[in-house]
Amino acid sequence: MAALVLLVDDEPEVVHVLRAVLESAGYRTVAATSFEDGKRLLADTPPPDVLITDVRLGMFNGLQLAVLRPPTTAVIVISGFLDRTLEAETRRLGGVYMLKPVPAKQLIETVETLIAKA
Repeated sequence: MAALVLLVDDEPEVVHVLRAVLESAGYRTVAATSFEDGKRLLADTPPPDVLITDVRLGMFNGLQLAVLRPPTTAVIVISGFLDRTLEAETRRLGGVYMLKPVPAKQLIETVETLIAKA
């Protein structure tokens, strides 16, 4: 069965594009446009193989989802802004920090690498 990727971004257009890229590469996806919905989907059984979350999610921060994720779920944090502190925190949590817009090939390669490490 194909790996499951959870997408969390408060911009529906971004979710749509990421979903199209990942599904065209054979991944299953679920998506949320709010921190609360992302948190709920993150707790589903079985958990996603990879969490891709935006840094800014309204009043919340995507790193909070990274902290809450199950230990078997890899994480990619995406942002429209380069922030060395957020990048370092993402790495400390075992994740990958990527800048928007994320090139499709780079996103797919990163997801593949994270799943292979699991």
